[in-house]
Amino acid sequence: MRYRLRLWGLLVWLGLMTTGYGLGEASPSLNKLIETGNALVKAEKYEAAVRAYKSAWKLYNSPDAVYNLAVIYDHELEFTAKAVYYYEKFLSLEPEASEASQVKEWLSSAKQRISPQQAGQSSKQTKLSPLLNKLMDPGEDELCRQGSQQLAQGEYEAAIGVYRKTLLTNKSAAACYNLAVLYDYGLGYKASAVYYYQRFLGMAPDSANAAEATARLEQVKQELRQGQAPHIESKTYKLRTLKTE
Repeated sequence: MRYRLRLWGLLVWLGLMTTGYGLGEASPSLNKLIETGNALVKAEKYEAAVRAYKSAWKLYNSPDAVYNLAVIYDHELEFTAKAVYYYEKFLSLEPEASEASQVKEWLSSAKQRISPQQAGQSSKQTKLSPLLNKLMDPGEDELCRQGSQQLAQGEYEAAIGVYRKTLLTNKSAAACYNLAVLYDYGLGYKASAVYYYQRFLGMAPDSANAAEATARLEQVKQELRQGQAPHIESKTYKLRTLKTE
């Protein structure tokens, strides 16, 4: 009996550790996590918002969190593969949701953006040489170097994922700069380029690449003001909120 109690206590402790909350620390409510994520989106702190939504999904299996993850990955972070994953997850959880029809349209569009990668590889290759010449040297950051190698092979989504990982875990200024360059020159997603140029300048204002980042940031902002960026659209999504606790 005593052995069983000890085993049960160990399992409880392991469960608390894997959710990130200790014995004296209560998990935040689902409502709090969704509200926090939505507030972070409003402040354009998208990666922090993603972390809040992922906590809501992990702790509460929340379809609201899954929906918000999908639209942020799609419309703000432009991480298409993850958007597809969460769109499909949402439709499996709430196939009759009021948003289902719109989600299916977004899902179809996202899949089309992924599938032409094979057929359109030659057009991407024409962009790669000038793009690769603009990348920042990763120095000792092997993850950042791996991202650049994947980009050199035309693996845009994989490169973005690796750059983001080392930006988050290693605070890599090179990865941040390379994300800005990739979104700017490689994909033409100017709003994302502005975000990463600004973030890079906040991280490394004295870098040798700071002058180029500053000049390009102002140019891209001007393009956005003049409506010249081909991928920029007004927001077409509305985040989900909880009606009750």
